[in-house]
Amino acid sequence: MRPHRLALRERNRLAAVQHIIDTAMDSFDERGYGEVTVEQIAAAAGVSPRTFYRYFGSKEGLFTTDPYATIGIDQMERHIDVNDLPATLQRITASIADPLCRRGAGGAAPGAVDRTPRPCPRTR
Repeated sequence: MRPHRLALRERNRLAAVQHIIDTAMDSFDERGYGEVTVEQIAAAAGVSPRTFYRYFGSKEGLFTTDPYATIGIDQMERHIDVNDLPATLQRITASIADPLCRRGAGGAAPGAVDRTPRPCPRTR
């Protein structure tokens, strides 16, 4: 399985999404969440409100939207190996269950299939 490398268009979209999020968070810090409108966020970020809504759906979407999903990249892709489904299930479960696993503690290159079997710490 080949690692997914972001194309220039995807990198630009991801940068735009992150810029909008950063701009919104700065605006919330300055004026408070309730005092900031989508139109103000869009203007400060240099995008149209329509672009904002396409990426996030609503102001609340800033907190729930996966930036990679907005550009059509599935972050679970690096865990999937169709030739080893049991290990794939373990990797996906671990990545969801433990934030340390989601950060790729196994040392795989970004976008590469991470086949490192590593148990996540269990909480009691």
